[in-house]
Amino acid sequence: MDESYYKKFIRLHETSDSVEANEYLECEWVLLNVVKTQVAEESWNTYYVLGWNKK
Repeated sequence: MDESYYKKFIRLHETSDSVEANEYLECEWVLLNVVKTQVAEESWNTYYVLGWNKK
């Protein structure tokens, strides 16, 4: 996803907590991206990027 897509949103939020991400989604935020990052041979971190486009 290129950066120009993110310009449609007035606020962005990133979290690694799936519960927090779901709370934002319940408040009508939009899930923009899910990023998985390998931190060890068999260990991954997941990050959720959310956007708010309502004024």
